[in-house]
Formats: sequence, structure tokens, C-alpha cells
Amino acid sequence: MAVPTVADDARKPEVAAWLTVWARRYTRCEAVASRIARRTILVASTNPDVLDGPDIKRDLLVLLHALALEEIGAAHRPREEPGHPDEVAQSGRGSGRCQS
Repeated sequence: MAVPTVADDARKPEVAAWLTVWARRYTRCEAVASRIARRTILVASTNPDVLDGPDIKRDLLVLLHALALEEIGAAHRPREEPGHPDEVAQSGRGSGRCQS
């Protein structure tokens, strides 16, 4: 197992910034784009099996795409459905939605 180095730590903000740029293609809301990028990093770091292809950047983009669609789909669910973003914001589990 490789020991993380200072250079590895220095790249983390670079990866987060790169993912945020791609997440902005799914939404105009900076908070949502940032959340999609953070979720991508979290899922990739806790489940490294999702990065099993020969191209890690492509694997990260595939993961980001799936999470972005999930996030955007959550924002467009009918109000009757449990877990609507308004309910999440009221329950304190999220920051709500951005205004268009």
C-alpha cells in the first residue's frame, strides 16, 4: 500500500475543482454543483470499485453523471413524494434548493 504524500494532498483541491466544473454543466446553482462534486469524491473514496476501468477520469465522470442525474431528479420530484427537497431542507438534512 502506498503512503500518501504531500503531492497527493496537493492534488485533492485540483480534483474537486475539476469535478465542480463538470458538475456545473448540470446546474446553474453553485451549491448543487459543489454538492455533486463532493458526493462524487465521497462515493469514489468509500467505494473504490467504481473506479475499476482503465481511465480513472472517465470513471469519475460516469459516477458524477449518475450522481448529477440523481440530484437533479430529486429537485424535480412531485411534492407529494417523500424526500422532496423542500422537506429535506425543513428537516435540516440539506441546504434546500437554489432559486432560478
